[in-house]
Amino acid sequence: MKALLSIPALLLSLAIPVAALSSATNYSDVEAHHIYAPAVTHFTDTGLVGGYDDGSFGVDNEINRVEALKIITEYWEVPFPENTVDITFTDTEIDAWYEEYIEKALSLEIISGYPDGSFKPEQNVNRVEALKMVMLSGGMEVPTSEDEYWYAGYLDYAIQNALLTSGPEGDYDPEAELTRGEFIDLLYRLENNEYTGEDEYGVASYYSYSFDGANTASGVPLDAYSGMAAHKTLPFGTMVRVTNIHNNESVDVEIVDRGPFIEGRIIDLTPASFEEIGWLSSGILNVRIEVLNDPE
Repeated sequence: MKALLSIPALLLSLAIPVAALSSATNYSDVEAHHIYAPAVTHFTDTGLVGGYDDGSFGVDNEINRVEALKIITEYWEVPFPENTVDITFTDTEIDAWYEEYIEKALSLEIISGYPDGSFKPEQNVNRVEALKMVMLSGGMEVPTSEDEYWYAGYLDYAIQNALLTSGPEGDYDPEAELTRGEFIDLLYRLENNEYTGEDEYGVASYYSYSFDGANTASGVPLDAYSGMAAHKTLPFGTMVRVTNIHNNESVDVEIVDRGPFIEGRIIDLTPASFEEIGWLSSGILNVRIEVLNDPE
């Protein structure tokens, strides 16, 4: 399990304890058990983000550089510096809605342009670009790195602090373009550091309801209607977040038993938990497991 670096006290003061993942949301594309529902709900409530006229949040829409910059500078409440610099990018519009955000960020050296003199405001933002803007806007210390890539320190910090999820092969795909949901989740993880950074991909199956009340390896009777699960190695009492990678629906469960013992399967869920993220009729689901911090 990866150790977490310390997060600034300002962020930790806003932490929300781990409980049920379900979160109230009024958006048509963010169901209560969506992996990004807590983040979307939280930042909607604070007024940082909003949805579209059609009632959706656009959780799967990609987010561009100026949209991300606006959210980040408003999130950190970045003030205008006394001395500003002129915007000389070749591809930004005069009096555009984003002009003040670019002027502020450029003056504070939060952003820079490309060698050809452009800024590419409409270009989708990727993981490491977002990380750089987030950390510089917040005055966060960037760890040094001997890696040749400019973003190595930012990415190392994000991995150490579980701000990003890895892919099935364990990679973090630094240049992957972010969706609105992923971007908001990154900010949410700064405030609510629930994750340990330990994750696993594989297949989830489920107990039959007929096992309700049966003894488990931990000695706790199985409650088929609650959030319990079996894993081969995680300590009993460990809380994990299980996400169906095909629909991004998630559920939090506690490890109370050992199993499953079929090759390729990594977790057995209670049928009630399985139904929160998929259909029992499917039999199995492709999932990502993320180990959460101790809820106590």
